[in-house]
Parts: sequence; structure tokens; C-alpha cells
Amino acid sequence: MISPFSNKSISAGSLVAGGDGNIEVIDHTTGSKVRLIQTSLSDIEDVTVGDIDNDGKAEIAVLSKNVIAIYDANTYAFEQSLNYGGQAFALGHFTTKTKTQIAINTGYVFELNGEALSTAGTTRL
Repeated sequence: MISPFSNKSISAGSLVAGGDGNIEVIDHTTGSKVRLIQTSLSDIEDVTVGDIDNDGKAEIAVLSKNVIAIYDANTYAFEQSLNYGGQAFALGHFTTKTKTQIAINTGYVFELNGEALSTAGTTRL
């Protein structure tokens, strides 16, 4: 899996998820790998970047068959694990126009609110 990526120090990059549970952060302006995010997930299905918890800051979300792991997009620090899994997911405004939501191929749509990362409005479509 590969996803476009930028943060405070990388203007043009990508996240590359390997089958070994690691995510490589690539800086395309220098052509170098700048970080290796080691997850505890052996079955990464998808990866995306966005303001996942609606706090105005970007996060990296990593989807496995059983869980979503969320990391800070600037420090790469682990933030939270959510007990929702699947094979693909997307960020957007699916049932609301004001909050970013996560939709998983299993039919779940939910939103996270702020630093506490508590689920709110979980819906199965």
C-alpha cells in the first residue's frame, strides 16, 4: 500500500506499507527514507493521512484486519488503537458535513472527536 504524504518537514512524500508491519516514510524531494514506523500489525491492509480525530492536526491511520492504529503525522508517535478492522478505508464526510469520518469496507462509518479519540456516532451502513 502507498499513500501520498506531507507534514511540517516533508513537502512531497509517501507512506509505503510493507507486509512486515512497518511503514516507510519517503521524502521524494531528497529521494530518501526518513523514518520507519514500526507497528505491531502484521497484516496491514491500508494506510491514509488526514485529520482523523477532528483536532485540526494530521494523523496517519493504519488499517489491519482487526484494528486501526493511529499515529501523529509529525512526530510519528503512536496515539490510539481502535477495534475496527477491514481491508480498505477512506476519510471523508459520509453522514455529516462538518466532521471528518472514517468509512471501512465492512460498512462502518464513525467519527473521532479530539485528543481523547473516543468514537462517536458509530454507524453501520
